[in-house]
Amino acid sequence: MKGILTEPLHVLYKDLFTDLASTAIEAFQAIQLTASYGPGAVLFAEDQMASGIFLIQTGRVKLFAPSVDASSIQARMAGPGEILGVAEAMAASAYRAAAQTAEPSRISFISREDFGYFLSHQRSVAFRLVQLLSSDLSGTLERLRTTLARSHWEN
Repeated sequence: MKGILTEPLHVLYKDLFTDLASTAIEAFQAIQLTASYGPGAVLFAEDQMASGIFLIQTGRVKLFAPSVDASSIQARMAGPGEILGVAEAMAASAYRAAAQTAEPSRISFISREDFGYFLSHQRSVAFRLVQLLSSDLSGTLERLRTTLARSHWEN
């Protein structure tokens, strides 16, 4: 059941920035630090305090979530346009999963502080982010209800 609560949030760049003014997009691009990584590079580890968010420009990233027996299982593969670590950065909490590049990748990093400052000045993006986080919470609660119901009927 722990995996249900730790599944990484799925946020896409296009979900946050569709129909925004070019100034908002330029402001977001200005706070990004972009680097190239080879396969196997660790972007962040599970239980590491969130230092910021990661935007996958190119390549793919493996996301590992903790399993019931405390080992890690590959939860899913993330690709270009996905933003990782959003919920954790917003909550100033630890990353719920680990992220490691699966192939050569270009990844942009935005510090938690810079992202917070950006959101405070780009309220339409902040509102969309609240919508995405709320949707994620609703989906997680539904998966939890389904799992609990299934467990109840199996016993």
